[in-house]
Amino acid sequence: MSFDESEKRICLIKFQESVIIRGVEKKLVEKNFEVVSFDSEQRDEIKKEYKKADLFIAYIPPDVREDTSSFSKTLEGILTSVSAEDKKVIVIGDDDDRNAVSENIPAMWSHIWISRPLDIKKLFYEIREELQDENDGMTDKHILIVDDDPSYAKIVRGWLGDDYKVDIVTAGMQAITFLSRKKVDLILLDYEMPITDGPQVLGMLRQEPTLSEIPVIFLTGVDSKEAVSRAAHLKPDGYILKSTSRGDLMMYVKGVLKKYQDRVKEDINDEQW
Repeated sequence: MSFDESEKRICLIKFQESVIIRGVEKKLVEKNFEVVSFDSEQRDEIKKEYKKADLFIAYIPPDVREDTSSFSKTLEGILTSVSAEDKKVIVIGDDDDRNAVSENIPAMWSHIWISRPLDIKKLFYEIREELQDENDGMTDKHILIVDDDPSYAKIVRGWLGDDYKVDIVTAGMQAITFLSRKKVDLILLDYEMPITDGPQVLGMLRQEPTLSEIPVIFLTGVDSKEAVSRAAHLKPDGYILKSTSRGDLMMYVKGVLKKYQDRVKEDINDEQW
């Protein structure tokens, strides 16, 4: 995600133990969120989270329209208290139960309902929507991957695609053509490519006024001193090995985008002054 997940706390509330909610918890942890999980009966512990957690996810049992009395008071209290803190609850439940829950608990209408079977991409879309307010516009960033290995490029696009718009080209001159038509915020550039390699592409970008300010990160399997020296001479914005983990790549990309965004803001402020 484009915000700092490690600074976001999500509280999971289980009205019924489920493989689904355990899977959600696992995915959240994988994405580096701080996650706390409670059974719905742990009301005192949940109350402590109203101010601490950034977002709440509640998993409710199936067929609740048959009998809402067992959990409705607890859920209504949670929804109302969370609203008072200007935060949201994402409720996961059966689509057929939505109206019954909303009729019995009016506060539900101001929160988010996601129906089973759970679409994990939709869940994380809603999470981003709720947490990106403090994100300074990172979610609309556009990244171009330039790599002659389409399989690896697709892996990286898979890593980044939930948080950014990502395109792929497989040759250096294709990148130049693409950039003449579309604006991007960051380029992940393979170092070794046939015909026109990464350093040559970067050299052309630096000579073109309309493209020279785009941050460029070399993404490569080459880690020799000679290769690093050649890359450093061209002053890219970063140099990452292809063996880098998903988490480290995400953090690096975010850091470079943030640095570039801050630089743009400084330039704008200087012009205004």
